[in-house]
Amino acid sequence: MSLSLLIVMCCSIIGTASAAEYTPAPQDTSSDGEITPMAEETMWYFRNYNGQLQKRLWSITEGKWLTDWINVY
Repeated sequence: MSLSLLIVMCCSIIGTASAAEYTPAPQDTSSDGEITPMAEETMWYFRNYNGQLQKRLWSITEGKWLTDWINVY
């Protein structure tokens, strides 16, 4: 009996947590009102070509290759 009373008292003292209101960060816009990206997103792709490890950089933002295949030493 006293243990359950102690648990109820502890829970009422701790209280409940409330979530903070989400406020999105301001967007950078160009003069025509369109949103412009702040940084280009890229990804390296790797392959093994004739026993040599190679890499190539892909632009996720622009959807095109930024480099040719480069040997990785």
